[in-house]
Amino acid sequence: AEANARSVLERRLAGETTDEEILDETARRLGLPSPPATIECVDISNIMGSLAVGAIVRFEGTRPQKSGYRLYKIRTVEGSNDFAMMREVLTRRFRPSDGRAAPPPDLLLIDGGKGQLSVALDVARQLGLDAPPMAAIAKTRVGDRTVRSPAGRERLDAGERVFLPGQKNPVFFVPNSPVLYLLQRIRDEAHRFALTYHKRLRTQAGRRSALDAIPGVGPVRRRLLLRHFGSMAAIRAATVEQLAAVRGMGPAAAQAVYSFLHAQVPDQGQPT
Repeated sequence: AEANARSVLERRLAGETTDEEILDETARRLGLPSPPATIECVDISNIMGSLAVGAIVRFEGTRPQKSGYRLYKIRTVEGSNDFAMMREVLTRRFRPSDGRAAPPPDLLLIDGGKGQLSVALDVARQLGLDAPPMAAIAKTRVGDRTVRSPAGRERLDAGERVFLPGQKNPVFFVPNSPVLYLLQRIRDEAHRFALTYHKRLRTQAGRRSALDAIPGVGPVRRRLLLRHFGSMAAIRAATVEQLAAVRGMGPAAAQAVYSFLHAQVPDQGQPT
């Protein structure tokens, strides 16, 4: 049902425009040498620099190619520096030594504005790449989502700004433009993919931080507990006997876990 609804929505927003027509128009509006057979989009996800990750999604035409999706833990950047994180992810994606990497896309879409686009161009220069055509898409800061075209003949969608290399002003699109909808969908998929990974790392970090502080519970017992109970909430709710029944625990370790976790609960019974 979800797939059918998505298909109907896509056709309605696209005005029944075919994929080939959308890609032809994408090439025309973005100044590409030919319709893009492959499109990749890169996005960064972090909270004040914490557990920063990067994600790249790959589309063949207008359809996602899941085998081309990639996730990256940020290794070299401390603090909140989106530009440096973008540089690291793109360098790792396009470094010549990575023989497993997919060929460069026909269009590289950057989630961001002129600054992120400049970083991508600089990475290509530093790596000596024949850089793929690039564009950056960023949500506008303007309150009104529509503006008049320069000629005043049509209303343009100012909710998104699409930047191209070497051009000062962004490319605007009419509302419900099939090209803009495609770029938004690819950007949103990259954002979803990165955010899902970031949330998973936060959950894992939360589990580790709670269990790592318990005396007598090392990595092996931590894994056994999480595998057996499935979540920190279930571990906290377990009795000493239930904890002791987990393979590799025993009465002493079970009591240590129980006492530590319940000592963290305030008198009113609310978890910390």
